[in-house]
Amino acid sequence: MTMTTDTPSGLSGLRSAWVMRGAAASGGTLAQRLMAARGISASDQDRYLKAGLGDLRPARELPGATDAAALILDHVRAGRRIVVLGDYDVDGTAAAATLRHALRAIAPGVDLIIDIPHRADGYGLTDDAVARVLAHQPSLVVAVDCGITAVAQVAALRAAGVQVAVLDHHALRADGALPAATVIVHPQRPGGDYGNPDLCACAVTWKVCCELMRLHAGESMNGELRKQLAQLLPLAAIASVADVIPIRGETRIIIRQGLEWFRSTDLPGLRVIAERIAEVGKVNSQGVAFGIAPVLNAAGRMGHAGICAELLGLTAGEPRARERASAIIDELTKLNVERRLVQEQVSEQVLALIEREGLDQGDPTAVVLASTELPHALVGIVAAKVIERTGRPALLGHVQPDGRVKCSGRSVAGWDIGAAIGRCGEWLESGGGHPMAAGATVRAGAFDAFAAALRDDAASALAGRSLKPSLPWDAIASVGEVDCNAIDALQACGPFGQANPMPAFLFQGCRFAADAGHMKPGSPHLRVPIAQDGARIDAVWFGAGDLATRLRRGVPCDVLAEANINAWNGRRTPQLVIRDIKLA
Repeated sequence: MTMTTDTPSGLSGLRSAWVMRGAAASGGTLAQRLMAARGISASDQDRYLKAGLGDLRPARELPGATDAAALILDHVRAGRRIVVLGDYDVDGTAAAATLRHALRAIAPGVDLIIDIPHRADGYGLTDDAVARVLAHQPSLVVAVDCGITAVAQVAALRAAGVQVAVLDHHALRADGALPAATVIVHPQRPGGDYGNPDLCACAVTWKVCCELMRLHAGESMNGELRKQLAQLLPLAAIASVADVIPIRGETRIIIRQGLEWFRSTDLPGLRVIAERIAEVGKVNSQGVAFGIAPVLNAAGRMGHAGICAELLGLTAGEPRARERASAIIDELTKLNVERRLVQEQVSEQVLALIEREGLDQGDPTAVVLASTELPHALVGIVAAKVIERTGRPALLGHVQPDGRVKCSGRSVAGWDIGAAIGRCGEWLESGGGHPMAAGATVRAGAFDAFAAALRDDAASALAGRSLKPSLPWDAIASVGEVDCNAIDALQACGPFGQANPMPAFLFQGCRFAADAGHMKPGSPHLRVPIAQDGARIDAVWFGAGDLATRLRRGVPCDVLAEANINAWNGRRTPQLVIRDIKLA
């Protein structure tokens, strides 16, 4: 395998422009070329493919993890009340559930309260959350997936005589101020050198639980406690995918191993999720992103996320746990259907407004909008739809009756929206996030100034960039090398998702082996076999029904496609999933 600069450039298909994603590579297998294109040297590829739990850094090396575990254990052994405050998304509820499982494993009678706010109450450790938590009269508050920017609120808890542990992963405040918590666990805590800055909050919590059990049982933990930790890793895997954490370093290992254990978990909530939402034995990162996560997040968007924390926190020993898990899934499924209907309506309205006002034109910057008609629960999802349509980052807000604006945003490569929110903090009551997603509550009367500042921040970061949607490809491939073994080898380079996207390949000098045909009468999806140098492969192209008459047998073409396996009736056959085609 060699690196090469002899690659095609300036290609455009029927749908979009094509761009090479990373470095150019030739020779070797498809998987080897993919890894080389993504910056993994030949000498590191074997280690990359075999990375497992033994490659995770010891939990004690995560800044604050040992101190947090010791603090929590002291309160457990003293019988004092612990309140766990989580966020209302999958990461926050999974983190809260993870800590609940670990504490119940070492102290079944622990005095523990899980507090998940309603989305309308605002994200994280707000003033309202402080009042609500203090009403429980805790000795210790553990804030998971929130708290790192809540300087005043943590001070209020400490002034009330409550100890506070913050287990978070969100961007630090722009001014560098940290809350005066008893202990802070954060992969990017100043003064630390953890080397894996991308952990989600549930993964941070899982690492604290590893330390918790080590301190509880000593260096030689028994098999039951080790099994308990293994059972909890799927929660961190699901949370990592749902929170769109870059799939690299430790996060890649956590997702990969966690989804393996998901397939055989004993936790009732996860078992029912696997059976009702995902196909057992075939749970992968795409299944989590597009199947599991939306259903779990529907709780926080359309109802109360407390039921999601309850679902993920159920244990096999609890009476009628499976029946309760099934009932929660029924409710979440209904909420998700409702979410989809409302989301489609709101997305159409926002996209129409953007087109009408020309907000997708001109120099690259962010789309920043607010309205009383935008549901706060859905603004983040709709912001993602804006990116899909326009290529521009977006932050959308719901204007409340008191004039405050609750916002959620999504970003694109090149602009850290979490850090940008911090830089615009003078107009905010609260806010924070990470590079690709963030939220904020804007003070009454301050939205216009905030929006202008945020647009300027985005424009500065994105100056000179093209935000027009384009299709990336990783390497040149030939039809004859795409078989099931090659595709299995590609899958071993996963899991795929944020920062490790599904591989796409460029097939040049092809022809259509037959006329394109609709999958069924009236279907927008096509089947169109591709031939190249005497080899032939089946291919599908979703949403391309309007192009069927142009895709005729013998017409020369270049193809940009993903490769996967079509499994049907026990038979596995390779196929291409076409992203775009260039006609000669």
